[in-house]
Amino acid sequence: MLGLLFAAGGLSPLLVGCLSESNRISCDDVLPQGQFSYADLQAIILDTEDKGCAANGCHGGKKPEKGLRLDSPTLIYEELTTRTDLIYAMLASKQMPAGDSDGWDENDLRLLRSWYCAGAFPP
Repeated sequence: MLGLLFAAGGLSPLLVGCLSESNRISCDDVLPQGQFSYADLQAIILDTEDKGCAANGCHGGKKPEKGLRLDSPTLIYEELTTRTDLIYAMLASKQMPAGDSDGWDENDLRLLRSWYCAGAFPP
């Protein structure tokens, strides 16, 4: 996965080395198959009230932050499968979502890890 990100220019090798262990995605603490779905993950990302990535226009619309579009199911899937490490690190470190949100809690992060570690199957 990291090789794909380097080739796509999505994550620099220097950034990967700077991520703390707790902000790196791993498959150590995931939900069993059947206890999570991509639809649940997508609902968190599209949430317009609190934790959503496209809320307040941050990662949606004509000028998404950092070119990261997370305002449609297709775009969410594309970004999550090509920038997983970066997105996870930003969420786990509480750098995102910006604003007044408390961010993604451990259950939300476990859901993302579970989907990713199960093979990141399309919706």
